[in-house]
Amino acid sequence: MVNILPPPDQNFELRMICWEVKGADPDLDYSGLADLYVLTFLTEGGQDVSKRVRTDTHFRASDQKASWNWRFKFPVTLKHNSKAWRLHLQLWDMDIDFNDYA
Repeated sequence: MVNILPPPDQNFELRMICWEVKGADPDLDYSGLADLYVLTFLTEGGQDVSKRVRTDTHFRASDQKASWNWRFKFPVTLKHNSKAWRLHLQLWDMDIDFNDYA
């Protein structure tokens, strides 16, 4: 007899550290000083599979540079029929009226 069952699900934890960004769009803020933060989330086959998590805001970033020491942790369960996983990173500029996507 041969075992033809699919492999069991495997649980992992994806860890990512966000340290800095360089070369952000200089037109993000009219003052030339951007208030930057990073938003990240995971998708599997185009569907969100994690919460959207963001760093704190680096206020008044000059020269389009910002720095953080932020760790993101995402629980991931790999199944035998998993679709493509994607890690999305978005850089945002926080403003009073609306936030700009960089």
